[in-house]
Amino acid sequence: MTKVEIGEKEIQELAEFVSGLRVSPERSFWFIGRYVEEGNEQTPMLAESLRGDLDEQTGTWNPSSVERQPCCEHIVPTSENPFVLLKHCESVEHVLSLIGGMDKNALEREYQYMLDSVYESLTGKWSV
Repeated sequence: MTKVEIGEKEIQELAEFVSGLRVSPERSFWFIGRYVEEGNEQTPMLAESLRGDLDEQTGTWNPSSVERQPCCEHIVPTSENPFVLLKHCESVEHVLSLIGGMDKNALEREYQYMLDSVYESLTGKWSV
């Protein structure tokens, strides 16, 4: 397989893919994520990792330190809208901000994950 060069088009595709994962009903609790072992040398995958949590006292969702971006700062959860940050963090705009801070190797890993996921969904060859 040829290595894909990550340019603006691929970054936009990846942002739309991750945003789509986050808003899909099947993954509506994406913020619970997968357990990432401590001491792991690789940065947790953007498409799979724990990205925030619920405040048990207020019931609001807050992004983790690696998820929080400057675009989040003006958004304040309230008791009427405790998931406003969760909804924001699902957006393409927010995911683009996250991708902008990733190194080349992490971007290539995320993009390959996206390609593999699309291939599996199109062929029905799910690896569970």
